Amino acid sequence: MKIEPAASPASARLIPSDAGSELLFHGLAPDELAACLGQGRRPRPWNVPRQIQVGLPGDDIQNEPGTPSIEHELEDGRVLIESGAPARVNVSDAHAAPEFPMPKSLMLGISQQWARRGRISLHAAAIELHRRRLLVIGESGAGKSTLALSALAMGGRLVSDDWLLLRLEDQALHCTPLRDRMLLRTGPASATLLERIPESPLLEPAHLEKQWMDYRALGRGLPEITCEALLYLVPAQPRPTSTRLTSVPVAEMYAALLNSTSALLFSNRLRAESEHLHQLALNLVRLPNRKATCGTDLLDEPKRVWERVIDELF
Repeated sequence: MKIEPAASPASARLIPSDAGSELLFHGLAPDELAACLGQGRRPRPWNVPRQIQVGLPGDDIQNEPGTPSIEHELEDGRVLIESGAPARVNVSDAHAAPEFPMPKSLMLGISQQWARRGRISLHAAAIELHRRRLLVIGESGAGKSTLALSALAMGGRLVSDDWLLLRLEDQALHCTPLRDRMLLRTGPASATLLERIPESPLLEPAHLEKQWMDYRALGRGLPEITCEALLYLVPAQPRPTSTRLTSVPVAEMYAALLNSTSALLFSNRLRAESEHLHQLALNLVRLPNRKATCGTDLLDEPKRVWERVIDELF
């Protein structure tokens, strides 16, 4: 993913590897956008008064916008969305600094623009192992990054362990990354798996509890994969000894997908966007799928766990 200056001051272009997903930003400089995507340090605090507009190539994002279909207040900004049009994010000094690294308000505006293009942004991992390619969803802390790290320890490759962009093309679901490195929680789980990847290039700490890892420097990064199966991770405390795999009803899987993206964009008030997103979600839940709770055996015997996962899904 590239970030470049746009034509006017304090503006930027976001160019993912998916050629149809370029976005334009007004009111956000390239270095600030890079920081929001975890690709650099934020040059100034987020919560200073500003108005950001996000649109597609060909949009006049500096023009006075129309009446929004939805106004949504989040802790780090107020988002104004008009169906089929650029999004606005209004930030004041009363708003909170965002959770690291992406402001939720900005991500909502970005996701709406991609939905206009028939793309869905997902909080998910995309993994290739033993020539099998699967998408992994689940709430924060469910174990997506741990599962992705265990795949790397087994010789697998990643598109992403966190945020990715998904589109339907030629009857196949294609995933491309929104971040070019892993964000690992520091602790016994990641330390145990990193011992199996002695050449792993850890970067500077993101903050006290997380650390970046550049898996692409290992030659383990993929620019894109087509998804063949879907795995839904659910957390459990304490973790079981053995990883559990069960079938999951379609309605539960659909709800899990909504929780992995900007569910607000599925609203009937955003007809241009929601039609695309519902179609993508329906194609996803039709993939072979399972619900899983990762056990401690993922750390001790990742090969055996992955053999079970692949046998169940394929």
